[in-house]
Amino acid sequence: MSLNATEFAATKVSRTSDTEVEATRLFDAPPHLVWRAWTTPELFQRWWAPRSMGVPMHVRELDVRVGGGYRIEFEAEGGQVWAFFGKYI
Repeated sequence: MSLNATEFAATKVSRTSDTEVEATRLFDAPPHLVWRAWTTPELFQRWWAPRSMGVPMHVRELDVRVGGGYRIEFEAEGGQVWAFFGKYI
């Protein structure tokens, strides 16, 4: 399989049901480094939301075990907080 740089950079997001969203992205990196990037809060914050968005992001919880949870918060203007949270199943 041969992929170009654009295929690696693209994130594909689809809504699979009323309560589920699936995000797919290819990384040109060995699996152990991709795992660390997804499971280490400091690394996750560096790549998941680019600084160019202009909205600070904070990983409040990132317990990637089955039954564990995640909570990611974005700080908007005026002190508003947008949060994404859920449970790994």
